[in-house]
Amino acid sequence: MSETADKKRDEQAYFLALEERLIQLNGAPRLLSPADFQLACKWQRDGLPLELVLRVIEEVMVRREEGGVGGRISSLRYFASAVETAWSKHR
Repeated sequence: MSETADKKRDEQAYFLALEERLIQLNGAPRLLSPADFQLACKWQRDGLPLELVLRVIEEVMVRREEGGVGGRISSLRYFASAVETAWSKHR
């Protein structure tokens, strides 16, 4: 397999893991947008560990529930600020 194909496969796996977790937490299937895919690819290229991103998404969802905020989140962009803050602290 070529390096380009490996990179594409890794990006897709990263994105799918994020999409699956968001679907689990929302309790409903939703496909994420091309902009969300680009954001996930950026996070992966920038070296953000998948585990860190997933943890932050879960933490944000828990805080929303505890705060009584309803509704589903259909975009990774909702989590971008929290993810980037956690990444800055992690580094």
